[in-house]
Amino acid sequence: MTMLLSQPGAARRSACRVLVAAAVAAGGFIALPVQAQSVPETYDIAMTFTTPTSKAAPTVRARAGEPFKVMLDDKGAKMMASFVLTPAGKQTVRLEGTVECGRTKPAHPVMVAHLGSTATVKVEETGTPGCELAMVVTKTAIGPSVN
Repeated sequence: MTMLLSQPGAARRSACRVLVAAAVAAGGFIALPVQAQSVPETYDIAMTFTTPTSKAAPTVRARAGEPFKVMLDDKGAKMMASFVLTPAGKQTVRLEGTVECGRTKPAHPVMVAHLGSTATVKVEETGTPGCELAMVVTKTAIGPSVN
């Protein structure tokens, strides 16, 4: 069999189309429901931010994908939450951001926590007291975000 290629990769793309068409014909794709509104998920995040000299316990209402922050003295955390569905079907929230604790380099934690459980970040440096940021995330009804 002889195959003439008009451009590099044409045979590969054609084979891919055949595989996709075969998967569709075999029922390999599942239609997922689409929400009528595109309002981001909203979370209440109860935090306990502890530094060597102070402690604060704010609660923040944050929308998925929008940053929120908490400051205490000259230290602080800027985080972002996003919804994640695990392979087991459990609702979890991915928390990522920056925690500054008076260090020369801030910490950049990325955590995945189940709704209602506590996610904790400890920032320590040799010879100096550190900070701790504990967060409990709960999903809220759709509403305005407050930062």
